[in-house]
Amino acid sequence: MLLWISEYIWLVFFSLSSCISLFYIYFSIKKNFSKYEQKTIIKNFIYSYVLGYLGARLGGELIDNSLPLGEVVFFNLFIPGAMSYMPGAAFSLLVSYVYLKKRRVSLLLVLDTIFPAVLLASAIGKIGCFLNHDDIGIFIDRGSLFFEVLNFFTGSTISKLRYPVQVFESLALICSFILITFFIKKYLYFPGATGAMCVICYSLQRFLFSYLRQENIMWQGESIISLYQVMALCYIFLASLFLFMWSPRCE
Repeated sequence: MLLWISEYIWLVFFSLSSCISLFYIYFSIKKNFSKYEQKTIIKNFIYSYVLGYLGARLGGELIDNSLPLGEVVFFNLFIPGAMSYMPGAAFSLLVSYVYLKKRRVSLLLVLDTIFPAVLLASAIGKIGCFLNHDDIGIFIDRGSLFFEVLNFFTGSTISKLRYPVQVFESLALICSFILITFFIKKYLYFPGATGAMCVICYSLQRFLFSYLRQENIMWQGESIISLYQVMALCYIFLASLFLFMWSPRCE
């Protein structure tokens, strides 16, 4: 029974994060969008969220489980399993672009509303991953200060402990959400800037905390970098380029 709860507790947090992010978006768009735009944005969020989830599951099967595309069973994507948020985000963004363009709603303004909610939803979802013992960190050096502190507060006598990476990432995402929503957002005066900052914050924490994860190594030499870190750097570069190129046009 406890094993079953442990395996499916992630679904509880996934559902909770979905509901909270949906409520956040609903109350955020009431002042800045018309009734038609509000309905379009809510529908787009639901479609892109579901299809983004499938994209994340597909990325998890291809990257984490190293399955060839031809061996991926479509119906298995609906079953909880390995997920890759970055391919999921790219798939969700593509869906949003196509859906909103046909309905003549500004994609940049919508992303400014949705992306902070994505940070919040990811923070909640990662707590579920932590409780589900998913994406565990590397072993902590025995005798290090962090090892002794963690041992003291948990009352553990285990000789080997791992970094609680999902907790670190969740705290980083919550801090990013608070900083962008309540402090930085008022200085971002052009459409798409808030969304770009969210992308940079998410990708930056993903890149940094990847060094504490057990991920497949892409290159190994003088330095080690994983495929997820490469994707994170690409997102940071594209979002930064957008801020640099788009800002002068809006002045």
